[in-house]
Amino acid sequence: MCFAYAESPVIERFTVDIQPGELVAIAGASGAGKSTIAKLLLRFYDPDEGAIALDGVDLRDLTLESVRRNISLVQQETLMFHGTIRYNIGYGSATATEEDIVHAAIAADAHDFVAELPGGYDTVIGQHGHGLSGGQRQRIAIARAMVANAPVLVLDEPTASLDDEAVDRLLGPLRRLTAGRTTVLITHDLRLTATADRTLVIADGVLAG
Repeated sequence: MCFAYAESPVIERFTVDIQPGELVAIAGASGAGKSTIAKLLLRFYDPDEGAIALDGVDLRDLTLESVRRNISLVQQETLMFHGTIRYNIGYGSATATEEDIVHAAIAADAHDFVAELPGGYDTVIGQHGHGLSGGQRQRIAIARAMVANAPVLVLDEPTASLDDEAVDRLLGPLRRLTAGRTTVLITHDLRLTATADRTLVIADGVLAG
């Protein structure tokens, strides 16, 4: 697979086969092309050469709705919607029940802090999650991904910008989220790469080694 922004190559000769249920970490220096891989997996862009396939089917042969129903994304900058915490978690699935939302929040280690908020799950938060810490926002995002229950998961620097205490609190929820899912983990955090089945290192858009 190859990809370039305008005439600037970002990904070159990148080939990897990920087995169902496998957790593969992609590590590398800033600017190496890691986050571009996440964007390609979600079809924000398409490869210039080669293809990305899901169960042997080129993503370009699937609808965007199908791709994003089968692939969940948890990013460094947690996307929050203006609405209740219930809405923000349940956004992962149009059919999520109250039980699904609470169960996901418990698994994401979010239920306790949500229950202590003045409005509980009915607490309204803004698009930037004002009033919540970075770690709390990430746990909401993990709960949303659990509700979505997609078979493929992309984690794009999920612990970046968090302090050590917040990262330690996030490790358990991340393990529960990735269990049984095919996961691409993009990170520079050695605490996360240690949980991977294998780690690939990318440098200047090329797999090293």
